[in-house]
Amino acid sequence: MSNFQEIQGGAELDRKLQLLGKNAANKLMKKGLKAGAQLIAKEVKKKAPVLTGTLKKSIKVKTSKKKRGKKEIGFNVGFDTKKYPQLVAYAKGASSSLKTKKTTGKRYFYPAAIEYGTKNMEPKPFIRPAFNHTKGDAVRAIIKTTSDELLKVAGI
Repeated sequence: MSNFQEIQGGAELDRKLQLLGKNAANKLMKKGLKAGAQLIAKEVKKKAPVLTGTLKKSIKVKTSKKKRGKKEIGFNVGFDTKKYPQLVAYAKGASSSLKTKKTTGKRYFYPAAIEYGTKNMEPKPFIRPAFNHTKGDAVRAIIKTTSDELLKVAGI
């Protein structure tokens, strides 16, 4: 199942964006996509289970990276493991080296363990339900923000 939504009227929007030039069009699309991703992140935070609050605080909107040499414009909702390293845990018997700062052994990603469960814990989905609940609003936010920005640039 894909996490992507097709935007109705996207061809018309794309045609108008092409008239602006690549850099200006990319800037407008980034603003729109970020607005949609922020709505989803807000809903994920709302649905995240709270034990200490770290999981909820770690949720953030990140810029997508290039994939296979192709440059793409995008954002995703993810978890800040640099700021909250406790989201990654290691199984019993894992060893770490102070010299290399590497840990060997099986790693567990806490948000995934919550979302999908483990052999010792029932799943408590919060990411997929938040996405499903918000995807329509996110698409509308993308279209509205991009259209509003396009109108500003066009001086209308």
